Amino acid sequence: MTTVHSSDESAARPGSAGTLTLDQLEVGRLGRVLAVGAEVGDVARRLADRLGALGVLPGTSIRPLRRAPLGDPSVYRVCDFDLCLRDAQASLVTVTVDVPGTTTAGRAS
Repeated sequence: MTTVHSSDESAARPGSAGTLTLDQLEVGRLGRVLAVGAEVGDVARRLADRLGALGVLPGTSIRPLRRAPLGDPSVYRVCDFDLCLRDAQASLVTVTVDVPGTTTAGRAS
C-alpha cells in the first residue's frame, strides 16, 4: 500500500486557506479529509496506510466527538464508527471545515 494524498497537494497543506490538521478541528465541527500522510518516514507511511484502510480517505467526513481530560487522545466519528487517535496521529490528516448542507455522494457525515 502507499500513502494516501490528495490530488492537489498545495491545497491540502495545513495552514493553506481554510485547511488545518485533524487534531486542530474543534469538537463537534464537521470536517472533510483533504489528505492523509503529509509527513515522510516509514512509521508515518504505515500509519497513513492504516488510516486509509479504516476509511480516512480524501473526501470523507470526520467529526471530533470528545477529547480526553488532558486533551490527548481524541475520539472521531468516521463513516459509521468511532476512531480514537492521539494528536500525533491525527496531525497526519489534513482537513477543511465542512459547511453544513454540503455532502459528497457515498460518504457518510
